Amino acid sequence: MEDERLAQIEKAKLEAINQSNNTYNQMNQDNQTMLDQNINYAEQFEKTQNEALDKQLDFYKQNIDKQKQDAQKNYETEALRAENDFVSYTNPYGYQAETMASKGQLQSGISQTAQLGGYNAYQNRLATANKAMQDAFTQYDLDMNEAIINNDVQKAQNALAKLEMVLGYQQNFYDTKNQI
Repeated sequence: MEDERLAQIEKAKLEAINQSNNTYNQMNQDNQTMLDQNINYAEQFEKTQNEALDKQLDFYKQNIDKQKQDAQKNYETEALRAENDFVSYTNPYGYQAETMASKGQLQSGISQTAQLGGYNAYQNRLATANKAMQDAFTQYDLDMNEAIINNDVQKAQNALAKLEMVLGYQQNFYDTKNQI
């Protein structure tokens, strides 16, 4: 009888130890699962942030490319206007021909000097328009490089934030594991 009681007590003791071990193992497994989920969350956070940054950078690139195209069109428009002004100014059959003919200056040195002045004005307008376009291109390139650098800096900050989250999760994991 005493042996039966001791056997029952021993059996209850082993069941309690097994239940305690099972609870301990389940708590450790739950803690590990939570750590894994939190790490996945941190990685997803970084990925989502970086995707948003990439979309923003693509938008900046498209905007800057559009501005470059506009600068090119403005240059071409100004070049065409300058050429039209030059041709209308120097055309001997144009609006100045009658005035110059009445003054006897049509094929004189004065006429050629005026045409040369018109050509110089045309070249100056082209040079000014080209310089404005090149300056705009330079500024657009600087803006693009700045956007890329800012994008890279922000991605590095996202990686740091992810690392800080993961380290916090791991610290929590080990604290919880030590308390179990």
